[in-house]
Amino acid sequence: MRVFIGYLALTLLIPSTLWGAGGLEFPPRHDQDLVGHFTYEILREGWTSKLRQPLQDVENYAIEYRTNKSKNYKAVFLLRVHAGATECGNRYELCGDQILYVLKLPPMAANEFPFLRCRAKEQAPAATAAYLGIVKESKLGGDLTPRLAWRVDLGRSSFEAVDGHLVECPVFGEDK
Repeated sequence: MRVFIGYLALTLLIPSTLWGAGGLEFPPRHDQDLVGHFTYEILREGWTSKLRQPLQDVENYAIEYRTNKSKNYKAVFLLRVHAGATECGNRYELCGDQILYVLKLPPMAANEFPFLRCRAKEQAPAATAAYLGIVKESKLGGDLTPRLAWRVDLGRSSFEAVDGHLVECPVFGEDK
C-alpha cells in the first residue's frame, strides 16, 4: 500500500516540475504571490489569454495582461525583461521575464478592455508610454479616454492609480 501511495505521489509531482519551478497557480491565491517569479513558472492551464507591451523608450521592461479561463480574474504584470527573453518570439511563457508587480484589474463591462499603451495627455506622442487604462471599445480612430488608468512607476516597481481624464490611449497607433 505504501509503495502505491508513494508511486501515486511521485506521478502527481513529476508533471508540475516539468512546468517550471513550483508550478505557480493562476490566478494566484494572493495577487503578489507571483512577484519575484518568472512568467514561465505560471502553469499554462491557468490562463487563457495574454497581451504584452514593451515599455516605449524604456529598455528591459514590459507590461503584460493575463486573464484566467473563466475570465473572472484579470491582471497586469510589470515585468523586468532579462537578456534573451525577447528572442523567444510568441512563446512568452518560455521567456525569462521576472514579475515585479501584479495589478489585479477591477471588473470590466463587456465592451471594455485593458489598453496597454497609453500616455499622459500633456505628453508629446513620442514620450514614454508608461500608462495603461480600461477603455470602451470604439470603431473610431483618435484617442480614447480611459474610465480607469494607472501610471507605471518603475522606481517603486508598481502601478499608481491616476485620473483617467488625464490620460489618452491612441487607437490605431495614431499620433498627433
